[in-house]
Amino acid sequence: MAYWSEVGYLDECEPNRVTVAAAEYARIARLIAVAVPELHGVRSGTEWEGAGRPGYDRRLTDVMDVLTHLGEVAALAGAALDDYAAELVRARVALGAGMVDQEGLRALIARYDRPTTVEPLRWWEHVRAAPQRLDVLTGPLSADAELRARADALHASAHAAFDDALRIERAAREDCLTRLGVAIQRLPDVVADPTVAAHVVAVAPGLAAATVRAAGAPHVRLPGMSDLDGVPPIGPVSPALQRIRDEAARIPRGTATWTTLDYARWKAGLGSTEEQFKQWWIADHSVALRTAAQLAGVPVEVLAGVAYQEIGGKPPVLDLATDKARQLHVDGVLAVAQERVRGEPDQTSYGPLAVQVRRAAETLGYESLSDVERAELVRSLSDPTTNIFIAAEHLADLKRGTDFALVAAEDLTAAQRQELAARYNGGEHWAGDHAQDYARRYTADLPRALAALR
Repeated sequence: MAYWSEVGYLDECEPNRVTVAAAEYARIARLIAVAVPELHGVRSGTEWEGAGRPGYDRRLTDVMDVLTHLGEVAALAGAALDDYAAELVRARVALGAGMVDQEGLRALIARYDRPTTVEPLRWWEHVRAAPQRLDVLTGPLSADAELRARADALHASAHAAFDDALRIERAAREDCLTRLGVAIQRLPDVVADPTVAAHVVAVAPGLAAATVRAAGAPHVRLPGMSDLDGVPPIGPVSPALQRIRDEAARIPRGTATWTTLDYARWKAGLGSTEEQFKQWWIADHSVALRTAAQLAGVPVEVLAGVAYQEIGGKPPVLDLATDKARQLHVDGVLAVAQERVRGEPDQTSYGPLAVQVRRAAETLGYESLSDVERAELVRSLSDPTTNIFIAAEHLADLKRGTDFALVAAEDLTAAQRQELAARYNGGEHWAGDHAQDYARRYTADLPRALAALR
């Protein structure tokens, strides 16, 4: 049976990074698929008779063979990584369920025993193994059959969920590594004279300059590789997104985050309440909230009020699970509510302020999203500070579609600010009951949000 000490590493895994790497391999495969037919056209369209023609044809054939094999390898690697990312999401969903049960057991134990650093599952197995130990350590818990049955049930369900998480990830990792091994074995053997390459670089000024720049760049790497915290990702980034990243990098970053473990503790009644977390989060990210609102030209009160409504609640892994389920078009395959799964993948919301991928893309100037662009955008939305700036820009877009578009942020009435909150939740359906309920909650909770912002 699996314990937290064996599965806890899954809480730190980031399926999005695996997806980014998979998308890059898929992009390479598509590029090669386009290039090879062009090379065929070059060979057939070249009119040249002479002693050099056979050598030219052989060299061109060699190039096409190498490219074809590289394309096949890239496609194999991309598919292997993409499948692993999907299974990693499933494993993290199972992990989240086990964490909720484990924290429930911890809360039950805490009523009757002194605090302990021992894992709840191991603790319960320890005291349950000897009746006299149960009587001495747990007092009322040992005398209450219903409570003992509840502890047994939480223990069993947590173990089952952890077992599922470990089984899913290990099997997926083994399958992925096997398929990557096959891909590596299919890499073509290319023997080249390095002096020739050096000569080509030397006589091509643009290539030589690019080589020099790359040699001095510490972050020349594929997206999805490790140690990327704080490193600007390489890949297609719109000018608007790059500007936001640059602005977000200039301010102090908050440390308050809402993880799957925080969600499990909250559901179990341990640690801070959701309201306490909301106030701590807003206070911790107050610099980002104020800066983003000022740059976007929206009231910071609206941005903070929206943040108060959105942060906390569901575990972050649920966004990943919903996104993957929508991409796979299999409602109910994951442990998420049906109404969350329905919809297009780009309707999935990410980050503490729950910005939809499609709305972020519109705000940041994307006409359409390639796989790599989408992965980069999701990664930006998942970063709390960047998410705040994107949400502020989205609020500015929403304001431009209102009757008070030309009214300065500081001159907006309370009713106009409430309308902005409704538009943030409902978009074009902002006048509907659901969005209006959201706006009323925004107004009711605004004093608490503003108290935290100060």
